Amino acid sequence: MERINNPSKNWKFQFGDIKERGFWDKYMQAYEKAIAETCTPKSPWFVIPADNKWFMQTVVCDIILNTLQEMNLKFPEPTAEAMQQLAEAKNILLTS
Repeated sequence: MERINNPSKNWKFQFGDIKERGFWDKYMQAYEKAIAETCTPKSPWFVIPADNKWFMQTVVCDIILNTLQEMNLKFPEPTAEAMQQLAEAKNILLTS
């Protein structure tokens, strides 16, 4: 009703949605089955309500941050050759 009553949301309304409402329970069953059968520890699904934009964005950011922290990322260690090249480059830059 909000999409009909609120002129700024009229563009979101599709008359075909009226018919589709009758399939809501089947959609939800298929959705839940797809999530349950494809979610794994290495590639999890996160079901996040999107009816409150700031909350949804906060939850997504939190998931991303936690995932990155769990990855324990580190810069690669330079090889001895790379360290030698850095020293040589530093010397050239300081003396030119």
